[in-house]
Amino acid sequence: MKKIILGALMFVVFVNKGNAFCRADTVLNYTYEYLSTIKHLTGRTIYTFDTRNNVLTQFTEDYNDATTVWTPNSWILNQYDANDSLIERVTDLWNTSTNTRVHSNKVNYAYNTFGKIVDYSSYQWYSTINDWRKIVRTITDYNNANKVISEISQTGTLPGNSWLNTNRKTYFYNGNGQQLEYVLQTWNETTATWTNIYFTTSLYNSNGLRTIDSIKKWNTTTNVWNKLQITTYTYDAQQKLASKLTREFNTTTSVWEDLQRTIYTVNLYSDILDEENQIYASSSSIWLYYTKREYNFDSNGNLLEEKTYKTGGGTTSWSGAEEFWTQYVYNSGNKVVEKFVREGNYPNSPWISSYRNTYEYNNDDLVAADYYAYYEPGVGSFSVHRRSEYQCRQINTGVNDIESYMFSIHPNPVTGGSFTINATEIANYNIIDFTGKLIQTGALELGENQIQLQSYSPGVYFIRIGEGVRKLIIQ
Repeated sequence: MKKIILGALMFVVFVNKGNAFCRADTVLNYTYEYLSTIKHLTGRTIYTFDTRNNVLTQFTEDYNDATTVWTPNSWILNQYDANDSLIERVTDLWNTSTNTRVHSNKVNYAYNTFGKIVDYSSYQWYSTINDWRKIVRTITDYNNANKVISEISQTGTLPGNSWLNTNRKTYFYNGNGQQLEYVLQTWNETTATWTNIYFTTSLYNSNGLRTIDSIKKWNTTTNVWNKLQITTYTYDAQQKLASKLTREFNTTTSVWEDLQRTIYTVNLYSDILDEENQIYASSSSIWLYYTKREYNFDSNGNLLEEKTYKTGGGTTSWSGAEEFWTQYVYNSGNKVVEKFVREGNYPNSPWISSYRNTYEYNNDDLVAADYYAYYEPGVGSFSVHRRSEYQCRQINTGVNDIESYMFSIHPNPVTGGSFTINATEIANYNIIDFTGKLIQTGALELGENQIQLQSYSPGVYFIRIGEGVRKLIIQ
């Protein structure tokens, strides 16, 4: 089954154009006027890269169409190790009251020699202590087969800003790498020991398919594992998953009682076509419908549609249980060009339009994405329309008119003796004439910088900041 992953509308695209290497590292965002084809620029996201094409920074700005002013919104700064694995991500926000950049949150990663994450830590900036406050941490250990054998979760505490254990997961495997046991424990701060909570064991058939999951709960009074739930799996003649049945142990009668079950319809490629979840009503001894998913695929294994149903609490009919209906359309290259989502609207009608995404490509490269929302049945259209366009920038040329969007200049053309550079980072600027001669240079601060021009002849010039180059016209 082909996976659909198009939740975000921001991508970094690389394109080859002849001998020039082109990288789509700027996303321009637009919004359309109500029920109109007129669009207005609302913001942009700019990416910078290191020499190995890792994303170093992600800078977002908001645009005021009326005043033509860009306002910083957020920064994301990444750091990588020698293996190009992300080791730190810092997010900063723009404080519009003080017009300053402030820390927001940070994530750190550490890896083993096989590139597996062994330490994940998240932080939030805490102005009271003027430092990063510890929030959540996960420490992971692996066996020689790179299977997870333990996960320790921690949370940050104040005062002290230290890590405190919360729970631990321990895993055990058979010789085939299949999980046999799983233990969940919680940390007892008073005794500084781990306390058992749940213990799960799994069994497999001769084909390596899971047949039983058994869950036990720790009894803190008797210090023994008590039966809690058991789930059994069945398969058809082709060894495709057919059903899953969960029973709960009644401690009073010492009898296993039906709790819920899932019935599957699977095609020959192991794609699930139908997944029906039911709950057992012990009072009436019948199974009630609860949730359901229906899938449809094309001959290439691409997901064409998915329907979900959910009852209010269990019924014997799916009527009125419509929840979501998602449809996908693909181009000849099996790339999604449209995603259409509808919601259940019972009893007025089975489905009502919710939102729609469309995607445009240049060969295999995404160049634009549109988002439509808030469908108005009276006019037969969506009232909200937003668009993201992915800009391509050459990065291996000399002085050319390259749309880098790493900085903006205004006014342009320049009619007076000065102009303004809106810089996204602290850097130096160079003004170059049409022959490539450097005629002026200077330092830039973050934000707006007023540049005083010397006496230059009217004509076309270029401003270079880092790899970014923009054309400047002096009149």
